[in-house]
Amino acid sequence: MLTWSSSASKSVFTTDTVIRMDSGLAAIIGASIGSGVTLLASVVTPWIRETLDRRRRLREERSVALFGAIRDVLMAASTLKFRNGSLTVEHALALHEALVVLDLHLGPDEYPISNLAVRTATLVRMDDPGAGSALAALQYILPRWRAGVIKIEDVRSTYSRLTEAFDSGTNVD
Repeated sequence: MLTWSSSASKSVFTTDTVIRMDSGLAAIIGASIGSGVTLLASVVTPWIRETLDRRRRLREERSVALFGAIRDVLMAASTLKFRNGSLTVEHALALHEALVVLDLHLGPDEYPISNLAVRTATLVRMDDPGAGSALAALQYILPRWRAGVIKIEDVRSTYSRLTEAFDSGTNVD
């Protein structure tokens, strides 16, 4: 029985009822809870495992695709840089395609990478005097960024620092 008493100084709930349960009912309730938890765990555990495996697989696939895209951009830009004055449509298209593929594999927070790649490609296509330094800086940055050595926040400043160093003939280590 639940009673309520109130006085000017305090309010108190008190219970006078004691719930008594026999051992058979306790066993049935315990078995029901245990089987429910077991059933839930047998359904939830594989789902969690599949989700984690899918995420890991997607990260690995993205890493492989990003590696290929970076390689293709660097190879296409290098091919254009050392073309000895002859720009062919095939070379220009290969570079453009490599840039598009790289861009497709980058997330919104990784667009500085795309911007630097496009800037470098433009300098290379125009046979700008700074194209060699820009390409060398990009070749330095992209693999290190992918490996996590250079943070995305530091990509632009590293690119600027490297292009200036390469233009001035300074050795960069």
